[in-house]
Amino acid sequence: VDFLSDPDPFIREAAVDAVISADRGRAPASLLELLKRERDGAVIHAVVRGAGRLKAASALELVGPFLKHENEDLVVAALASLSRTKSTPSAKAVAECLKHPQWRVRASALEALARLNVKRMAAEADACLEDADPFVRRTAVATLATLQAKKSADRLSERFLQDDQLKGPVVAALREMDVPLPESFGPALRGKDADVLLPVLDALGSGSGNAWRLALPYLHHENGDVACAAIRVVARGGGGEAEARRELAKVLRGGTKERMLTVFDVYPPPSDGDAYEYVLDPFASIDFEALAGDGDATSGAEAAGNPLA
Repeated sequence: VDFLSDPDPFIREAAVDAVISADRGRAPASLLELLKRERDGAVIHAVVRGAGRLKAASALELVGPFLKHENEDLVVAALASLSRTKSTPSAKAVAECLKHPQWRVRASALEALARLNVKRMAAEADACLEDADPFVRRTAVATLATLQAKKSADRLSERFLQDDQLKGPVVAALREMDVPLPESFGPALRGKDADVLLPVLDALGSGSGNAWRLALPYLHHENGDVACAAIRVVARGGGGEAEARRELAKVLRGGTKERMLTVFDVYPPPSDGDAYEYVLDPFASIDFEALAGDGDATSGAEAAGNPLA
């Protein structure tokens, strides 16, 4: 504790961490006294950072005043510190920063609410879906997903329809909350560029729960990355459905190597025949002359083991 009064700021900064580690019960009083006289920024930051290791009430007493500080970095540090306390009073204090004029502070407040995971604060996060800053809106979507705010599902769906930058994050959030994707999502994706479609397809994950149907129209997309992403989703989520298998068979008949390999990445090698050779060369059992027409791309024993035949 004596070193908190050392003339060297580096010593005082190290002393802050030492005091917290040595006696968390007595540390708050010593740190409060230090803050009354401290002028060195690094030492103040050390107190703000370390407060998250204390009990919630003590942490809030120490860093609460910094939530309104003019130094943006200190505000962000205070939010990160409070996010470690897991208390409702801390969550309420953090939520006050959702109206801060700086977008970085608002985003940090949302991230802190997600870590605090106080479900009753979902309404505050929901309001940030209308924030002027796109990064804050994206962070609000992720926070609502963490809070399992299913009451916000309709609002999230509205943002999907209105904001291309949020389409992928909204799909990811609804999937995380185990909320079915609305049928209106399909038409809203028509004609969108790859930079909009790819985050959506990635957010679909394994395509379980019929989510694969949202990817189905993009199996034959002109953009190879989009097509391959859609193939993975449809093969994993809908590979057992006749509709999906028909479309995946068309992909194989299309003869584009990258797209065919993506199908083979999902479907296992045939159970009969030389499976080892199949893994080494997944094209060994394909009749490439048949691919040019409408015939079956496999024949004989290979066709019997082909899940798409």
